[in-house]
Amino acid sequence: MLASVGENSTLGMADFAIRFADTQNLQEIRDTLLRVSFMLEINRVVLEAITRKATQLAAPGTPEPENGRCNIVCALQAETVLQQKRVETLLRRLEGSSTLVSPITYVILKQNCLTGIC
Repeated sequence: MLASVGENSTLGMADFAIRFADTQNLQEIRDTLLRVSFMLEINRVVLEAITRKATQLAAPGTPEPENGRCNIVCALQAETVLQQKRVETLLRRLEGSSTLVSPITYVILKQNCLTGIC
């Protein structure tokens, strides 16, 4: 996602080509992941409620595996939990990237100001 490292011909130093826009892009991705996480949480709660209701509607004494009403909902619930964990992992990785990019962006901006490029 970030630009590649290259050699800066004018300064003779490694140019990480990290721009302020990169931190904005990371923030947009974070916002999107938070929205997805929220929607998955809502879906999980709804699916839990459907599972409880399906269990209540099942004939008394019906074993759970034979209760066909729950199977598809339970599968959806399990998939929702899995996707929720994936989003949480992506958020943790994004936080690490943001932590890395933020100081680098600050140093590059400060260096540019010192050299009169601000």
